[in-house]
Amino acid sequence: MDALTLKVNLDCLRKDSQAIINAKVGEANGRKVVFTLYEGRTAFSVPDGASVIFRAQKPDGTILYNNCVIDDGKVEYTITSQTVAVAGVYACELQIVSDGRIIYSPYVTLNVMDNLYADTEVESSNEFTELENALNKIPPLEVIYSKYTKPEGGIPKSDLAQDVQNSLNKASTALQEHQSLAAYRTAEAQDLIDNTKQDKLIAGENITIAADGKTISATGGGGGGSTVELDTTLSEAGKAADAKAVGDALAGKQNTISDLEAIRSGAAKGATALQSVPSTYRTASEQDTIDSSKVDKVTGKGLSSNDYTDAA
Repeated sequence: MDALTLKVNLDCLRKDSQAIINAKVGEANGRKVVFTLYEGRTAFSVPDGASVIFRAQKPDGTILYNNCVIDDGKVEYTITSQTVAVAGVYACELQIVSDGRIIYSPYVTLNVMDNLYADTEVESSNEFTELENALNKIPPLEVIYSKYTKPEGGIPKSDLAQDVQNSLNKASTALQEHQSLAAYRTAEAQDLIDNTKQDKLIAGENITIAADGKTISATGGGGGGSTVELDTTLSEAGKAADAKAVGDALAGKQNTISDLEAIRSGAAKGATALQSVPSTYRTASEQDTIDSSKVDKVTGKGLSSNDYTDAA
């Protein structure tokens, strides 16, 4: 059997009694009142997050303070046995609390009549369903005052706050690919290696030959640049020997790092300590690209170039 439903319209801009609700002593959960609120002629929709309380003081002085249900902006209140425990006529009202604001509805008159005879006697008492619900959410005092004892095996993950657990879950999979630094060396370590290198001479890029065929100029390298003047009076054999001597002096070596394994071994020790690659590091591949345009320095010598033709 469905509860009997009474629909009541209330203008919240007025404070006088605007409706009469009739009920009988002993009725329990058999009647439901649906309140539609207005602001003048404009409908006033109660937000879902609001708290709505049905308040009244019964003829015997006991108090009603019961929660209501919000459905599609309307307020529903089911008449409890305590609402109609005492016969009489008394005023009721709705208290609406939302976003720090409190609004009271106009009065509603509740007319509770006696039955011909009572099947059971219900003793009238205060009814505070909303307060009881709030109190039931408070944990027992022994829980509030209990002290957390750390287990011998350490604090279980399940005992941590949810935000902490989420952070730990993310940390377990973060940046695993960068834990090994075997493919990296520090910029400082590479600069020590580069101090023994100079730019590789490449014809057409950093080598120029004067129109007289005697002067070769080179730019770049550790020496900053150099000029070599060759003796063009030499025989063809002499020129060839001269060219070979120049070529031997400028011959580039491939970049060889004798202690590469030591560098890698040291970097590998940071596998469990570094979660990300510092900005002072560059990859060996990136550095090798830079070194491809360099050759070993020769102590006491600058740069020169071959001003002979390829055929010579």
